[in-house]
Amino acid sequence: QMDNTIIIRLADHGELGLSHAMREKRMQCYEETMAIPLVINYPSKMLNDGDANRLQSTKKVISNLVSSIDILPTIADLAGVDCSQYQYRGTSLVPFLRNESTPCKNEEEVLFTFDEPLAPTGIPGFVRCIRTHDIKYSVYFTSDGKRMEYEMYSLQEDPHEMLNLCAPNTIPGECWYSWHERLTQLMKTKGAVPLGFDWDSMSIPRKWTHLVDLSQCDLIK
Repeated sequence: QMDNTIIIRLADHGELGLSHAMREKRMQCYEETMAIPLVINYPSKMLNDGDANRLQSTKKVISNLVSSIDILPTIADLAGVDCSQYQYRGTSLVPFLRNESTPCKNEEEVLFTFDEPLAPTGIPGFVRCIRTHDIKYSVYFTSDGKRMEYEMYSLQEDPHEMLNLCAPNTIPGECWYSWHERLTQLMKTKGAVPLGFDWDSMSIPRKWTHLVDLSQCDLIK
């Protein structure tokens, strides 16, 4: 039976464990939360297509950036199911397992989204983030767009995400605008723009502050 079985081990999210003086996982996208395990066990014959010269070992580590939305098309591909008539936001990982796909690392990107419609009034409960090997850029916002917060980290120079390049009171520059546009395009490609939210006008990079009028927050009412 194991010769015809695919086993996938994963998690839906990570845990902060007091990193950044925070716990649990909600309403942020630090690496402790975004990074999850993904282990796929599959029979080697699923990749050789009957060609003994293409027999692949299941012991392989992939350093490419992948997303949980890639799992469904990967399972279908491994099982030999033709899903070409359907539109999936994810991409099959089988070409990576076969060493057939080696995209340039600086072109790899994944989208992280988080929606918390029950967040206290005035607290950004929505997150959109683009993550590459070098940069992570995130936008936090309320459903009405009245509050926007921004984060950008150089993951090579600042792997623990301690120096926000879009910190409060920072005046937006060319780099900030560039990454915001790249996030916007990725969101539109993946269909991740919140319904009824005018992202193009409401999310424009701007000087911002952490200060919140707590009297308007449901959190303390």
